[in-house]
Amino acid sequence: MSPLQGPTQGLFYDLRHVSATVRAAGRVSERKDDIWSIVNAAASQSPFDPMVNLGQGFLAVQGCGRYWQPRFSSDFGRQLDAESEILVTTGANEGFLSAIMAYIEPGDEVVVIEPHFDQFVRNINMAGGIPKFISLKPPSQATSYSTSAADWVLDLDELERIVTNKTRMLILNTPHNPTGKLFSRSEILAIGNFCKAHSMLLLSDEVYFRLSFFDGQDSNAAETRFTHPRTLFPELTLTIGSAGKDFAATGWRVGFVIGSPELLAPVARAHSHICFAAPSAAQEAMATGYELAD
Repeated sequence: MSPLQGPTQGLFYDLRHVSATVRAAGRVSERKDDIWSIVNAAASQSPFDPMVNLGQGFLAVQGCGRYWQPRFSSDFGRQLDAESEILVTTGANEGFLSAIMAYIEPGDEVVVIEPHFDQFVRNINMAGGIPKFISLKPPSQATSYSTSAADWVLDLDELERIVTNKTRMLILNTPHNPTGKLFSRSEILAIGNFCKAHSMLLLSDEVYFRLSFFDGQDSNAAETRFTHPRTLFPELTLTIGSAGKDFAATGWRVGFVIGSPELLAPVARAHSHICFAAPSAAQEAMATGYELAD
């Protein structure tokens, strides 16, 4: 697929068929340039560098992605392309909204695991979607003894019962707020295979990832250490993260979405119509934070 001209140039593809199992929403599928994409495309052909747009300034949505690339590539165990696999957003919540707007049509269903972040439901409603709720099941002795967050489980049989042919997405929060549960590798494999079998997108909320801790002496390390769903199911997973959560600076409103170029392109288009770009100064500050943290 050839890139289209646009404000997030490397992320604009033919969006009619973004993968073999999921489809972009109609609201982002139509190819239509706007004034900013036209001006930015013209500026990219200028012999003068940098070319300054005195009216609007030029978009830097992906400019900071290259600074974040080494950190995120290390997290996911492979080299990420900063131009097509990392989208910087105005906070993680805008990343959620952009992802939902990109894939959910009115009447489509989204599985939400309870307890949940209330903005999930508001974002689904804004797209005209229908939330389908399923609760994590606490261990039977939870009211009598202290138990581990790992003992809260998702019942896949119940999940099967609530999913219909209109269900398009499942939102997974790991580490989970408020229980603190880290979904194990085997749990993520089961959830991912379920989504794959039902042609559902897996939207992985990982904003608390850097607040998870791993005991390197654990004999069951493969099961208990943090597992990114995208490392197991890259073809159906979009990962949401938060630089604000990472640095306890949520007021800066910088988040990100990571996904394959095909999955991320519709999200980038929705993002460009929702807020156009995350503020460049905040992006630069967070990029510096990641560099210093390394």
